[in-house]
Amino acid sequence: GKGKSKTKKPSLLKPYLRYLLSSSSIFKSRAAAAAAAAEMTVKIRLARLGCKHRPFYRLVAADDKSRRDGKQIEVLGFFDPLQGKDDEKRVSLKYDRIKYWLSVGAQPTDTVENMLFRAGLIPPKAMVVVGSKNGQQSANLHVSPITGEVLN
Repeated sequence: GKGKSKTKKPSLLKPYLRYLLSSSSIFKSRAAAAAAAAEMTVKIRLARLGCKHRPFYRLVAADDKSRRDGKQIEVLGFFDPLQGKDDEKRVSLKYDRIKYWLSVGAQPTDTVENMLFRAGLIPPKAMVVVGSKNGQQSANLHVSPITGEVLN
């Protein structure tokens, strides 16, 4: 009003901002940032986009602790399950970037691993035969999933 003087309340925002800026990893040394990046495990996985009942997926490289649709490091391609099986728009991959992430130790999820196998980027998993149907237990044998031959 006219006769009342407004006194300013102390703002809690400034100390909070000061705390955020001092503890933020953005302003720490590059060595500390590099050490934090070295501890991070990268996964190559699918992030869901699209509407309800109309899925569309991006193939992304992301920290394994981040949410499915959360923070991503890089988009590596896409997958549209609604397209036909032989349609070229069904899957699109950035082969060079996927090879890079695999070379630095990124782990693909099972679904992505199947996609990368079909695209010819990774070899198939070796299947392990534990025993036979007649009850005889043999040593673990590695079998080629393509030819069915026993590998040594």
